[in-house]
Amino acid sequence: MIVSGPKTWTSWLNNWTNSPDTREVPSSEALPYDAARGAPSGAPGTFVPREDTSVEKPKNRENSVAVRLRLMRMGKKKQPTYRVVAADARSPRDGRFIEIVGTYNPRIEPSEIKIDNAKAVGWLREGAQPSERVKKLFEVSGAWSAFEAGTTKEELEAAAVKAAEAEKAEAEKAEAEKAGAEA
Repeated sequence: MIVSGPKTWTSWLNNWTNSPDTREVPSSEALPYDAARGAPSGAPGTFVPREDTSVEKPKNRENSVAVRLRLMRMGKKKQPTYRVVAADARSPRDGRFIEIVGTYNPRIEPSEIKIDNAKAVGWLREGAQPSERVKKLFEVSGAWSAFEAGTTKEELEAAAVKAAEAEKAEAEKAEAEKAGAEA
């Protein structure tokens, strides 16, 4: 059935949908065969996905987040103390963080810097970027030199445990001397 008259979009659509005799359907021989679906690809009514031309992402970076090591302000008004935290780069300064790495108190003289070097080196090894101030704090605490020297997180943790044991033994020895002097 061929409709005569002006060719408008609606008249063409009605003609195409209502009269199967006149619409042009390509033969299955002209179409490439899609073995996965068992049908010719591109046949009317079938979905043919495009080939994926995107660049393949590394599998370990699928859910990665840009992590920054930065200061988070704490304390009262005009009396700041800071936490050194690992946080998503998109989160606000005092917003959510992933882990506390240390603390920094600039108000006392000399400034108090407490950095867990094992955590700091672990984050640096993972690719976290420190802010300028945090990098300076890491240099003072020794975490930056440990990172550049290639020290692993496990080695630093073992050294921290050994230092804590030595400090505890020293405290017990001093307490024993004090008790011996009193007796």
